[in-house]
Amino acid sequence: MTDPAPLHAAFLGPRLLARGSLAEVAAALHASPAPGALVFDPQGRQIDLDLRGTEADVRARHADPAETAPRPRGRGRPKLGVVAREVTLLPRHWDWLTGRGGASAAIRRLVEAARRAEAPKDARDAAWRFMSAAGGDLPGFEEAARALYAGDAEGFAARLAAWPADLAEHARRLAAPGLRQPAGHRDVSPTAVRALMADPPPGAALMLNLLRLREVADYSETPDLAPETPISGVAAFERYVRETLPLLRESGGELTLLARAHPALIGPEGERWDRAMLVRQASLEAFLAHAQDPRIAAALPHRTAAVADSRLIPLTETPLD
Repeated sequence: MTDPAPLHAAFLGPRLLARGSLAEVAAALHASPAPGALVFDPQGRQIDLDLRGTEADVRARHADPAETAPRPRGRGRPKLGVVAREVTLLPRHWDWLTGRGGASAAIRRLVEAARRAEAPKDARDAAWRFMSAAGGDLPGFEEAARALYAGDAEGFAARLAAWPADLAEHARRLAAPGLRQPAGHRDVSPTAVRALMADPPPGAALMLNLLRLREVADYSETPDLAPETPISGVAAFERYVRETLPLLRESGGELTLLARAHPALIGPEGERWDRAMLVRQASLEAFLAHAQDPRIAAALPHRTAAVADSRLIPLTETPLD
């Protein structure tokens, strides 16, 4: 898994050379020149770089203006990068905005709502521009484009399966906010819990959790907890672990394993998991009591935003004779 931000990327043929901020990509190509490399911006557009001079020159030339602009200081000055500009509206517009907590706050909410509404289309357009320039002659391009604009995540991934790995991964990264993710298994089944508790395994409870994480965390169910800028499913899941690990230890449990999962050597083709966790509790009852802690519930939105699919498998240790 990778960070979700639709960053700049440089490719030489099907191979990814660099990905990051514009300055980072430019510096990488300055350090290791690659004639014929194609550079793409976060919207999937092909762009040109000016690599003349020293690395410092190149970085300065391609720096993000938001990172180099002087920050206002002093009491009462704007914070968090707020920029004052003129807005011209009719009197009825001002009256409507004033009645909603102030014009500035209302306008910001409206803009953010519009951005969220337009994000899926913007993501699909960005992926299509990149795919057209970098892989328009690859097998399955037209079928992948149709799946992309249908919002079909599984179909899109299947059409890209034959593509070079770097190209396919970057296309999926750009397209992720515009695709419908297939419904996965994220919640504990009450029926399964009742069946297990009817004949609970003795001794300590071991829980094996396999997780497939989203490219981009989906906070649509809890928008009030959404970060200001999108984060990856990995980042959202790590936040969930950080918030709940002290509570697990407080309950007497322990996280005995948290590992990155790699492609399976045995299993259905195409199935993948990103993380594996092994949790130990004194008993199954203790595990279920911990899961029902209200403080755990407060952190669950981060897990929900992070996880696309999962498996939770109770284990019982069996000593070797």
